[in-house]
Amino acid sequence: MARALILSYHCIAKPLDNALTPNNFVTPGMFGFQMWFLRKAGFTVISIKDMVKYTLGQLDVKMPVSLTFDDGYQDFYDNAYPVLRKYAYPSTVFVVSSLVGKENTWGGTKKLPVLKLMDWETLARVSEGGVDIGSHTRTHPSCSAIDAVRLWDEIAGSK
Repeated sequence: MARALILSYHCIAKPLDNALTPNNFVTPGMFGFQMWFLRKAGFTVISIKDMVKYTLGQLDVKMPVSLTFDDGYQDFYDNAYPVLRKYAYPSTVFVVSSLVGKENTWGGTKKLPVLKLMDWETLARVSEGGVDIGSHTRTHPSCSAIDAVRLWDEIAGSK
């Protein structure tokens, strides 16, 4: 069986003082270093779609890795996107569809500060620049805490 390495990021920004989960943050400098290291170490950065092909044995690449970004934070566009373009790395951003262009209203309950999310115009811009846009959920609930009907609505409705 093929091995799949997927690096999943949230915020590409300096951790804020009130962040009780600073591990959700990667500083822009560290992110740039990590992308440089992937190139230097011989990894092949591929899209999630190509990673599926790789795991099914339909694509042969050396040391594949995919890059994903949860929630659609504005700092992706500000800090990660320029680095990804520099290296021509594909990536996927999973957005919370009903909160696009707003803030992460789940922030106060998930020990994250409230942060700005990308708007539709910015998502279109990064999509044109090679970033795949995926759906996360509609409102970012704790999926283990909601009933099956609402869970279906959150997942299917987010598309």
